[in-house]
Amino acid sequence: MSKSDVSIHDPKTTRRDSKAKSAGYFSVNPVTSVGRRLMDELKRTAEATGENARLSLHEGPNDDGVHEMIIYQHRARIHPPKKHLNKSKSFHIIEGKMLMMIFDEEGALIDHKVIGENGDVYYRINKGVYHADFPVTDYVIHHETTEGPFLGENDCIFAPWAPARDDIDGLNAFSESVIAQTVERPSPAETTIVTGAGGYCGSAVVNCLTAASIPVVAVIRPNRSTDLTGGGNLQIVETDIKDPGGLPYRTDTIVHAAAKLGVKGVTAAELARENVEPVRKLIDYALEAETKRFIFFSAISIYGRVSDAIVSEATPIVDPPAYAMTKRLGEQMLAEVGDRLPSLSIRLPGVVGPGAKHGWLTGVLEKLRRNEPVSFVNPDTPFNNVVHVDDLAAFVRSLATRSWSGAEIVNLAAGDTIPVGEVVERLKKKIGSSSRLDARIDGNATSFTIDATRAIELFEWPAPSMADTLDRLI
Repeated sequence: MSKSDVSIHDPKTTRRDSKAKSAGYFSVNPVTSVGRRLMDELKRTAEATGENARLSLHEGPNDDGVHEMIIYQHRARIHPPKKHLNKSKSFHIIEGKMLMMIFDEEGALIDHKVIGENGDVYYRINKGVYHADFPVTDYVIHHETTEGPFLGENDCIFAPWAPARDDIDGLNAFSESVIAQTVERPSPAETTIVTGAGGYCGSAVVNCLTAASIPVVAVIRPNRSTDLTGGGNLQIVETDIKDPGGLPYRTDTIVHAAAKLGVKGVTAAELARENVEPVRKLIDYALEAETKRFIFFSAISIYGRVSDAIVSEATPIVDPPAYAMTKRLGEQMLAEVGDRLPSLSIRLPGVVGPGAKHGWLTGVLEKLRRNEPVSFVNPDTPFNNVVHVDDLAAFVRSLATRSWSGAEIVNLAAGDTIPVGEVVERLKKKIGSSSRLDARIDGNATSFTIDATRAIELFEWPAPSMADTLDRLI
């Protein structure tokens, strides 16, 4: 933790403003930085008390220099229009949207602008101007700058033509009337947390959700680079999900895509530490955050040694590998709280698409691109054990606004099958590879196809065809 970091719960870095009518704090650090954790602390305090919350970055009310404040403002906790005779003021939006208004001396509205949307994040008001700031969203977090000192009752003149500041009902009715005349109030959008947002599947989900105007909190490992897009719909949080303290106070959906893969060199102990404990922590967080749905990326490898020709959710689980066992524990933990937290565990086969790095089909494609020999067995074996990353992301998008009960589990796969040999031939032809194909028969090799009927019937998984999936690999 940097010496410049502050917390409203740490008396060494902040002090409570005993004279404030709402939750107010002053930073006592000579140098102050403000991060996501501080925003979350203000949120929790404001939502717990029902009042606004503020951190002042200057020394105190009598400071005659620049006054700066980080303010969490509820939509229903507003101030009447006012003017400062000797002070200018500026607003910089951090989160949410706020309607800024300028009035003439008789109360006629002469300018208005919503900041926090369309790239507009800053608004400045000179002294001697009647103005008001009303949140358009449920809350707004903004950085406010003005001049000191704070003069209490003499700091401003409240507009005589507006409701008094202690008339809460009158003020709310006034603000709603002004907002109705100037902007269309957006309906609240449901927020989705995506873990593993820096990974292959997680980043695809984030980009798909934000493109659909669904607000996303994208969780990535500290110091991990990312090229996520999403504009105002996206908030990136760098945190270790084994300690989800930096996550928002409330969220509607959690998509847990983060995982340590069971690749060469990764021990069972590492898999348990990185894949099991985070699920437990996220479940605890989800219950406190009143989460409506928890989507968990599990794996087809859960079934272990398969003797059935077709794998369904009823297929016995026999001797799964360590990675799959961690996924199974995640499913079981979700089942234990299924009466309180609706969840869907998605047992994924190979996830493919441009940029994919793992899986049999991805390996075949890379060899074909390098014109290297490709060896495979039993070319007549039917194959559908694959999902395109774009289809997975679109499926999650549909789930993020859906309701169900209990802890559900589904398999995903393509909607039909193509023989293994034809899969390889199709890919070779599509990219114009000169690779030699070496197919042989192995009577001891096991294979199976995946039954995704449950996902189709219960959650409308579109089950794209194998041909369509392969065509979109290149």
